[in-house]
Amino acid sequence: MSRYVRKSLSDGEEIVVKARKSWWYITWPSLCLACAVFAIIFATPQIAKLADTVTSGVPFIDKMLPAIFKYVLPALLGVVLGLATFIPFYRHLITFLTLQLVLTNKRLISKVGLFRIRALDIPVDKIDHIEVRSSLIGNLLHNFDVEIASVSGTDGVVQRGKKTVRTFCGIANARKLRDAVQEIVEKHADEHRKLQAKEIANAMRSY
Repeated sequence: MSRYVRKSLSDGEEIVVKARKSWWYITWPSLCLACAVFAIIFATPQIAKLADTVTSGVPFIDKMLPAIFKYVLPALLGVVLGLATFIPFYRHLITFLTLQLVLTNKRLISKVGLFRIRALDIPVDKIDHIEVRSSLIGNLLHNFDVEIASVSGTDGVVQRGKKTVRTFCGIANARKLRDAVQEIVEKHADEHRKLQAKEIANAMRSY
């Protein structure tokens, strides 16, 4: 259990489910980054070889072509492929390393981020619904997205009317988390209904 979650627990509060992170969530951006590096290493000498074969017929441009093919184009390729693959890899890595998502018998607790930390604390009676989504490949590899909507306001999340929506990506045991949330919410609702019925009965007897 993380220090953040451990410090957040109150008296009588117990962990019900702790979300597990899917390895595929970090594997596929790692593979994309590795392919980009391989492509840059393989393509750079091939592009440089074109400098001796490509001509424009214009002396001034012909003098620039070797430098363009040897330095400019490889650098441009490296920047484009590097940014296109490294940024997603970095985002997925930070989420994979820092995401904490825990359901207790009283609330849902989460924390994610390294420099920009986002924390979430939702009492179970404020949870409106929980939804699990995944692609065909994600379903096979246990890489799910979990969307949680609540009626309590939380900074930094999407607002849909009066509901606050937060999506957690790369959860391996998302279905177990969803079932546990639904069970806890229903149990809390039953206890609330029983308490209301008891209060009504006591009020009627007092008349």
